[in-house]
Amino acid sequence: QAAIEVGVVCGLGTIITGMFWAKPTWNTYWTWDPRLTTSTITVLVYLAYLLFRNG
Repeated sequence: QAAIEVGVVCGLGTIITGMFWAKPTWNTYWTWDPRLTTSTITVLVYLAYLLFRNG
C-alpha cells in the first residue's frame, strides 16, 4: 500500500513536470504518445485502487 502511494506521488510529479517541459519543446502540453498514455493510465489505476481499497 505504501508503494502505491509513493507511485502515485512520483507518477503525478513526472506527468505534471513533463507537461511543462513538453510545452516549449513540442509546442503542446500533451501528445497521445503510447508512453505518456500508459503512464497516465497507470497513475489513474493506482488512484482508483487507493480510493476504493476499503470497500
